[in-house]
Amino acid sequence: MSLGLSTASFTKSMNDAKNLTFGSAKEMERSLKIIGTAAATAFPAAAAAAGLLAKQTIDLAQRLGEMAQQTGASVEFLDKLRQIGNRSGVEIEGFAKGLTFLARAMVEAAAGARQPLEAFRALGVSFVDANGRLRPVEATARDVIKALGDMADGAAKADIMKRLFGKAGAELTAGFNEAAKSIDGLNAKITTDFAKASQQFNAHLVDLKTNLGGLVAVVSGPVVTAFNEAFVAAEHFFRSNETRAREAATKVLATLYAPPLPPVQAAMFAAGEATANRLKAEAMLTSMEALAAAQKKLQDKFRTQWCFLARPVSITVPMLKTR
Repeated sequence: MSLGLSTASFTKSMNDAKNLTFGSAKEMERSLKIIGTAAATAFPAAAAAAGLLAKQTIDLAQRLGEMAQQTGASVEFLDKLRQIGNRSGVEIEGFAKGLTFLARAMVEAAAGARQPLEAFRALGVSFVDANGRLRPVEATARDVIKALGDMADGAAKADIMKRLFGKAGAELTAGFNEAAKSIDGLNAKITTDFAKASQQFNAHLVDLKTNLGGLVAVVSGPVVTAFNEAFVAAEHFFRSNETRAREAATKVLATLYAPPLPPVQAAMFAAGEATANRLKAEAMLTSMEALAAAQKKLQDKFRTQWCFLARPVSITVPMLKTR
């Protein structure tokens, strides 16, 4: 009796284990299918997002390179200001305008202009070197930013900002306050070399689009011209035969939908129907001749262009060089 109970208990335990194993396997298979479906959907989306992000970074690097040429500051310095602007709500374009105004203020101060000269003196910042030549804009801007960071916000600071950075000076105050605290600890994400490479890359893209557009125009030009000529020929034919076609159609409709007529009228409509059929045949023949002529012109144009298309076309795209 004890042995029978033990055997039954063992059999039940084995069945439970089997059911648990099979159930777990099915759940695992179902989970793997769900994961596979999600991965198949997520990976292409992630690849597209990565490509878009890369292109946006390239465009940003080109824009910073152009700003560096306009302001006289380095790409690295501008990229640090961009990072600071992301924290303080100041656009990089605002910083660039401010640096451009600062360069002009330095030139005016060197010429003896009172307002920028007094602003530099109030900050204790020199805009010329030991030889009396203008310092680089970036070096002067760094000293100005540090000096402004030591000043309390108020009328005096706002007046100096306006004299050195123009009307946009008030909008740059928050950005310069943040820059005074953190610009030295930031690492530039975009370098001068990357900005140059990005500018070359976008220039190659423009050249490639231009070359492809010219190739499409050469290939499709004869086709478009031939179809235009065929349309003009067909339109000319239908306009020249419009009256005859209307008369024939009127007689045919009268024959089809009119009630039974006396023999004389029936004979007249029969003659009209025959005339309409003859005009239809003539119209069809003329239309076919016009289309055949258009087709011959199209073939001649393709034959003429074949020499050009048979030549190998090579488009050289310079490789992007980064360091």
